[in-house]
Amino acid sequence: MPAPIELSLKPNEPPGYVTLAAKSSPRILKTLLPIRFAPRGISKPQNKVKVLVMMRNPKDSAVSYYHFSRKLGPLLGVGEPPAWEEYARAFVGGQS
Repeated sequence: MPAPIELSLKPNEPPGYVTLAAKSSPRILKTLLPIRFAPRGISKPQNKVKVLVMMRNPKDSAVSYYHFSRKLGPLLGVGEPPAWEEYARAFVGGQS
């Protein structure tokens, strides 16, 4: 069962924004979407809206994605990624 702050999609269930609007304040919205996809009240706040943005360290993201690619690549038939040194250079250069 999802935690109380999570919204899940189910058949015949109203859209998430309708469910969220019906909840009493203060409300908590958790999302992995970029801010440009956030509702206008969050992306361009006019009320007392508090936004907490959690960001991963790029080094952590690179290491995590590298290991993910090493495990998933053979399953998808694309082979293994290059050695870490080459992968890290490509990641820093925005090529991965």
